[in-house]
Amino acid sequence: MSDIDIDLTSQFVRAWPGRFRFARLVRLLVESDDPPAEAVTAAVLEGVLAAATEPDVLTSLVADGWFAVAERMIEQCEALTADQLDRGYDALELARSQRLAELAVRLSRFAAQAEAAGATHRVDTAALEQLSCESWPEADRRLREAENELATWIEAEAEGIRARLRDAPNSGGTAAAMVRELAGSSQLRAARHILDHGEPDDPGPEAVPQLPDWPFADESPRQVLRWHRNPGESRPPDLDLWLPADESGVRLLDEADRLTGGGATEAQAFAAALDGFLGGPADPADVHPVVGGHLTTLRNVFGEGLPSAFRATATRNVPLFVAAPGTRSVPELPGVGPFIIAIGPDLEPNPAGRSPVAVLVLLDLLRLVPLTTGRRVALLRLLGRRWPLAALGAGSPSALAALLGSDADVAWRTLRWLTDLAGFGDVRTAEYLAFQTALEPRVLHALLDLLARSTAKRNTDRLNLVRDWNTNDQQSAAVEAAVLYAVRDSPAAVAAFWAALATAQPGEDVTLDAMVLTVALRHEGAEWEDELREGIAKLAPLRLVARIGDDRVQLRHCGVLVGLVGVADRRLATALDSLRERSGTGGAAGGEDNGLPDWDAFRFALAESWPDFQRLRHADPLDVAALAAARSGLAMPDKALLDAATRGTGRADIPGVIAELRGAFAAAFPRAELFVEVPGEVWADVPEGCAYVALHAVLTNAVEAASAAGRVLLTVTADVDDVLIDVFDNGPGVPSEVGNGHRIFRPQVSTRGEGRGAGLHIARGVAQRVGGELDLMAARSGHPAFDGAHFRLVLPRAT
Repeated sequence: MSDIDIDLTSQFVRAWPGRFRFARLVRLLVESDDPPAEAVTAAVLEGVLAAATEPDVLTSLVADGWFAVAERMIEQCEALTADQLDRGYDALELARSQRLAELAVRLSRFAAQAEAAGATHRVDTAALEQLSCESWPEADRRLREAENELATWIEAEAEGIRARLRDAPNSGGTAAAMVRELAGSSQLRAARHILDHGEPDDPGPEAVPQLPDWPFADESPRQVLRWHRNPGESRPPDLDLWLPADESGVRLLDEADRLTGGGATEAQAFAAALDGFLGGPADPADVHPVVGGHLTTLRNVFGEGLPSAFRATATRNVPLFVAAPGTRSVPELPGVGPFIIAIGPDLEPNPAGRSPVAVLVLLDLLRLVPLTTGRRVALLRLLGRRWPLAALGAGSPSALAALLGSDADVAWRTLRWLTDLAGFGDVRTAEYLAFQTALEPRVLHALLDLLARSTAKRNTDRLNLVRDWNTNDQQSAAVEAAVLYAVRDSPAAVAAFWAALATAQPGEDVTLDAMVLTVALRHEGAEWEDELREGIAKLAPLRLVARIGDDRVQLRHCGVLVGLVGVADRRLATALDSLRERSGTGGAAGGEDNGLPDWDAFRFALAESWPDFQRLRHADPLDVAALAAARSGLAMPDKALLDAATRGTGRADIPGVIAELRGAFAAAFPRAELFVEVPGEVWADVPEGCAYVALHAVLTNAVEAASAAGRVLLTVTADVDDVLIDVFDNGPGVPSEVGNGHRIFRPQVSTRGEGRGAGLHIARGVAQRVGGELDLMAARSGHPAFDGAHFRLVLPRAT
């Protein structure tokens, strides 16, 4: 009987078509030329119990990371259909790219940890990358061994630094506190530097002690405050650890307790006490009565102790709203802000999410007063978790670029501070962000925005969000759009980018010949050498491009690009389709005969003949004469346009509408720039024609105000009931004699001469007829780059 078993193992099993229903057996046969008979028998029995099909086995092999085994199965398994083979291959390539991205992040973190600790530990990156493409479990095991070895070394070195600190003569000073924090966060190189040379100018946020955790589970903050105010009252012994470090802390708690008085004097005294606690001016700020309390100013929130980048972009007085007793929420404070600190005896804490108003509660003050150093940083850590990113100077990609600056070392330190103050995590999160994005501001902002919208509480959960950004379709789309933003209007550049990524891993040189070969092997059709050559030259604006030479390009080795490798083939196919459409309609986008409607055609998108016009525009082949005839039949009086708005039905795909308008805008205003920030999917409960007409009017007004070479920003956000479309320009703004009241929306009222001014009137009329509105939000906006007028189009949201 044993002879038969051995014979089955050696002669039958490898040729047996049914072997692919047994996952463990497939692995054994690939990994060993002569697997033990006992192992084969166990694998068969395991497979019998699992009762899996061939597609099930392929899926499990890919999911578990046995990539070489899965590849062999795709090559040899005759039971899989062509469709199953295609889907299996796509899943295999995607999983490989995801594991490579995970490996790249961990390797980057390993190198950063070793560098920060002054360790000499190294790993063979190339060998691990190759192994990861074949067997992720084995690559993971080897890397974990190296990570554990490094962690053990770091802990031993950190203990040596702490022992050295205990023997130092001034072990209780500021520098000693920095050393302890740095040793605790594995920043051993910086800790040794302080021990040897004294305190540096900017040791980083890791050197600033974190706020202590609250230990009193059964006592309220109000009870703890009473113990502070009444030393003779019976209290737990560990309260001594929570006593104010100095008189400024005592004064701060005293003035916080007196806020129950509710008067201007109490508000002014508290503001002066908090400023003094932070090391600021002793003279009190002015106080003004407002609904629900008083308004004053804090003058020392952004100052010494922070990097110069934050002081330069965020130095300002911060409004402080002191709520009267009984006030539970902060009222509307027109003209105040943009970011506010609030406190009051009955004020409700911030709900989940971020708000321009950061509410301080008594517990916050009790955690602050024991600190002897880093008070301003500690306060900003509380506020930064409640404010939006804009409060820290990172509200947009352009603002983030200004904050980071052009020096790589400064940008890295600034990112560490931003990550810390915003509550996104410690230096590990900053390392993940830096590797994923190579500090490219627009891509980095997309991931920071993901963290800002997240409700994750633990550092590990936030790290996973950054690492796994490409597992969420909407976030993947946002990151892809950020990566390609600078070349978004060049189909040739987009095709060249995806061709390079489909041809080789980021960080490797890619030649035009190799890209052409990739296209030829994977995407049958026309010859694209000329278009790809043109595209390579146009990739220069991309900051994730490391180098461009003669018919060659090298993309930066970063996590985001590694993560996009798995979708590069599919995106390349889509990009080639765009090029094919462009060549099939007579040349580059923007030509007179390419089917793109002239800009003013969208003014009449509510005309009865608009569907016919759209059908002709998308016809293949294009009938230019018929299209021109249909275009001439669109015109209609303004009153008829407004009446048509009430008769339409359906709903509007806002990103789709904007995408179509954007192409026509670029053709009509080639020297102007239209920047668009729009989520992946937003629907408005209005007829599509209404969205075209209203947006056409608002964008026309903006570009004409900004001049032919101006800049316009369009952003889209959605709340529960409405879609909010904000349009900014960098023109001169709206003069007060026109912008006051509603004159700007009256027919024939314009800042640009006779016979103008119908557009905004039409846009507002259309919006109002479908339950929306068009408002002038600011005659001169406070936006750093688009400081002209700010209009907001509000449309009801489709549910």
